[in-house]
This record gives sequence, C-alpha cells and structure tokens, in this order.
Amino acid sequence: MRRRMVLVGALVCLVGTAACIPTAAEPEVREHGAPAAAQPRVTPEPVKPAPPTNNGTRDLAIAPTGDVAAGIARHDDGSAPPGGPVSPAEDPFTYQRDGFAFHDLSGAAVPYVPRSEVAKDDDLPRDADGVRMHEVAGEFYDHPNFQAGDGIANLESYRLTGDEFYLDRALVQARHLVEHRVESRGAWFYAYTFDFRVHGNPAETMRAPWYSGLAQGKALSFFSRLAAVTDDDQWREAADRTFASFLNPPSATEPWVSRVDKYGLLWLVEYPYQATPAKSDHVFNGHMSAIVGLWDYYRVSKEPLALGLYDGSITTMRRYLPIIRVPDRPSLYCVPHATPASGSYHTLHISQFVFLWLMTGKPEFVRMADTLRDDAPPPILAEQRVVEFRADALVGYTFDLQSGAVLARDNETVRVGSTGTTIRRMRIAHRGIFYRMASGPLAGSWVAEGPDSAMVRGPIAEVNYKGLRYARLLRGRTYVGHTFNAAGDVVDTAEVVPTDEVEVWFDKSAWVDGVRAGHVAVGPLAGSWVATAKVDLS
Repeated sequence: MRRRMVLVGALVCLVGTAACIPTAAEPEVREHGAPAAAQPRVTPEPVKPAPPTNNGTRDLAIAPTGDVAAGIARHDDGSAPPGGPVSPAEDPFTYQRDGFAFHDLSGAAVPYVPRSEVAKDDDLPRDADGVRMHEVAGEFYDHPNFQAGDGIANLESYRLTGDEFYLDRALVQARHLVEHRVESRGAWFYAYTFDFRVHGNPAETMRAPWYSGLAQGKALSFFSRLAAVTDDDQWREAADRTFASFLNPPSATEPWVSRVDKYGLLWLVEYPYQATPAKSDHVFNGHMSAIVGLWDYYRVSKEPLALGLYDGSITTMRRYLPIIRVPDRPSLYCVPHATPASGSYHTLHISQFVFLWLMTGKPEFVRMADTLRDDAPPPILAEQRVVEFRADALVGYTFDLQSGAVLARDNETVRVGSTGTTIRRMRIAHRGIFYRMASGPLAGSWVAEGPDSAMVRGPIAEVNYKGLRYARLLRGRTYVGHTFNAAGDVVDTAEVVPTDEVEVWFDKSAWVDGVRAGHVAVGPLAGSWVATAKVDLS
C-alpha cells in the first residue's frame, strides 16, 4: 500500500536531536591560512585515452637490477637525524590555488577507517618481526606504501577495539619505516627496494631505490595519526620530516615527489623520474592518496604550508575533472599516458572523489563520484542478484568486451515476471548496461538492462557518501520512496507532495529500477530510495 503525505513548510531541525541539521549545502567553516594571490585560471588540454592493452605485464614488480644499498647511500645526505632541529621550511613552488578549505571529519567519514578490525592472523607477506613486505620471486622487499597502509589499518583497529595487539603491530611498521628512512634535504623518504615496470613497460622501469608520492602520502597519514593516538613526539617528528619531502623540488640526483606542470598545477607524483621530471607518470589515485596525507598532517599540525599544498593539489584535481572522466568508459589512470583505469582503480577513483567532497565540502567532487559510477559501474557484483524479465521477447548477446562488437545473438521468448540471476553488470562499449546471466533464460548471454526489458531488483551500484549530502524536494512535485529488503523486494512505498521546498539529506546513491536514486537519511521519506531526477541535489 502506498502512503501519501502532504508536507507544509521546510524541514529545518530533527525532532529529538540536540542540534539542527545544517541548512546549507556546504557547512560554514573557518579557512586556515590563505590562498595564493589570484592567478589566471589555466585548464589542461584534453588528452586522448590510449587503447586498452592486455600484455600481461602491467604494474610488474621485478627483482632489483642495481645495487640498492649503494643507491640509498648516494641519496642519504644525513641532513635530518632523529631528534635534530627541524628548520623552518618554505614552499619552493608556485602553483595555482583555488582556496580549498580544510574540513575536519570523524568516524566512517575519515579516509582509511575500516568497518571492523583487521584480522590478527592474515596471510600477508611479513618478515619475522611482523613488518609488511612485498614478495618478488620468493624474496621479500620493502614496499613503504603497504607498510604505511598496514600501520594505518592496525592503528584504526586499535582505535575501534582498544586491543593492544593492533597498536603493537602498527608500531612495528612505524619503527621499520623510520629505521629504513632515507634522509635528503631535511626530509625523510621511504624507498622501494625492488624494480617496477610502470604499465609493464620495460622502457619505463623505476629502478630501486625509488620513491613515490603515494607512499610518502600514506606514511604522512600514518605518522600523523600515530602522533595523535600516542601523543609521542617521535611520531610527530616523523610526520614533520615526511611532510618536508613534499617541499623538495625535482632533482636529477636527489629524491623528490612533488612538481608543478606546464599549466602551473601541483602534482604529488606516484612515479617521479629523477632525470626527466616532465615525463613522470602523474597517477590520479596516487595523487589523491597523497592529498589525504596532507589533510591528515594539517589536522595535527595546523601548518600553513600543508594547507597550501593541500589547496594546490586539490586545485589540480578540479582542473583535471573533464580529463579524468571518459564518458561511458572507465576513467583515466594517469597522464601523460592517458591509460584507462582498470576496474579496481576506477572504483578507487569513485571513493576518492567522495573523500575530496568530504574534506572540502565542494559538491562538484561527489557529483564526479556519481558520474564515474554511471560511466563504468563496478562490473562484478558483491553477490548474486535476481534479474526480473519485464518483456516477453529478449535478446541475449555475446560480445567482444574490448570493442563492444556483437559476436552472436540469441532471441528468446520468456514469461513476463520470470527471473534469472547475475553477478556481472557492466557497461558494454557504445551499447549501454548489460547483465551476464548466470541462470534462468539466456544463461551465459548478456541481456540489456532497462525498466521495460530486464532489471535487477532493488538498488544497484551504490556509492556510499560516508556523510550527508544536501538536497531539496521542490514544491508541488510528487516524490515516491521505496524501501527494500535484502533480496531487493519492495517492502514499503510512500509518497510526499511538499507545499514548499523541503530539505533532505542523502547518505548514498544508486540506480533503482533504471533511474538514479538517493537514499534518504534525514528528512521526509527517511530510510527509502527516491529518484533524484526531480530533486535539487547539491
């Protein structure tokens, strides 16, 4: 049964809560520091995505081909011993800044916070002390991004549970990183000790020891959080020294991870080529991960230089929004190669844009998260889903998934209302969204998604906002909300007709019955999914 309500006036406060829900799309915050002087807005030129490759060697780690210890000795200038004075730093770069503010976060909105504690007994490669390592051809090598990530996961597990085991394992990672630091120009760097073929290309091999803005940013997050949890000055110093690595300009002989491109945009570089900085691989996910490090460091330091780099690196992402997105295709992995992101990296981009929205309060980033989801939804579902057939004549296709070319088709007559199951839902090039049927009529074939043909029951391709996204229901419009059970069946339906604009907040988005929808967390129709086509959504 459908329940109908007529709403009078705008909802401003939640009854029974201690405070009103904010009525603006962007919370009022104080901006720390100040943006650089106004500069002409420069936008990068579009790039043409490279054709996808399948050479079997993408992101290939190999054993080091040089003397790693000798390389570290060349890079380590002894300029930043633990306990020594930290000289005041200056930002050596000039780059575009749009004045992005810092927003503090808590709970699940904080990047890298797990839903539950990590396993104590895992099968990850670790040395005898429990340090997270990377295995290549049966040998263990340092992977500072994995070590810092493991440290964060265990530190956050400690915060969730209070179990000292997790704090101890986090400290193992921290001590290893510090003991194996490379001191250069007053900063600490953390070396990868294996070679790495970027995009599987032997001509673009990072030779050990090499350094990465991704790892530096993850270590910066880790040490900043460890300092906050333990109140131990040694970890604050580690955070300070790690932050200093982002202030070292490119050098042909010394470690660096930051550079400004020809458009005046600041990059936190995942794969910096020492001898040829301009040819470095600017990887979007690595850049955005390093932004999180700057955000974490500013939380504990309130350092204006950190706010400047944070502002500049997010400005870079704003300028590259029309470039990272490839309509109806996966997003780009990097520039200048214009390599398409694989499924996991495209999904990572979606979550990273959610965090950019949370950290800045700017809705353009959460809109990009939804857009990327629509362009290339995650192709593998978390579990089998029921597909309901809504037409008596369907076509099952066999595709060449790279080109979208039709290899075969099968016309099938089915009973309207009959069902099958699927675990794969993906956009086929130039053709729309399809299900690969696992059971039922047309099992083994791809069937087009559509509200008048075949539809998964319930919400699909959800984007979790990890916070509340502001929207307004418009006066005189009819809004219908549906609630679903775990099987995707509708268990309740209600509608509202506002007599004035009404504020609501969504906590996630998805596709429901062939249209974009939001899940109402606060406001009328709370707990239900509402189509957003007629919603004023920030």
